[in-house]
Amino acid sequence: MKNNGRGVPVNQDQRILFNVVAPLPETRDQTAHALFVILHETTHRLTDNLVENSEADRENAAFYADQLYFKTHYPQYYSDYLKFFLNLAGNRQFNISSLEDQFLKSYPLSPSLKTSVAELVKKL
Repeated sequence: MKNNGRGVPVNQDQRILFNVVAPLPETRDQTAHALFVILHETTHRLTDNLVENSEADRENAAFYADQLYFKTHYPQYYSDYLKFFLNLAGNRQFNISSLEDQFLKSYPLSPSLKTSVAELVKKL
């Protein structure tokens, strides 16, 4: 596992369960980071089916879905989410649109895949 966790399917009693392994937070500030990782790994369960073969596209589709989800449903955590996955530590203030631009450049997707992911997130 790298620092961002891992999703693990588990067979139990003929049912497939899904477990997420994430770094355990050591401080209160790290709690949100652990939740970001858990959400991201769980999102793969929804978005991986949208992508044919590319591991990079699978990863980026999950990031894009999370980004849209936070922006829509949890705007109070949106900039923290972007800064965490952009590895921008500290309390420095950033312009949201510049964070979004940087995030989308860091996790690029084709326009058609962006549309598919956006439609999926809209249904949640």
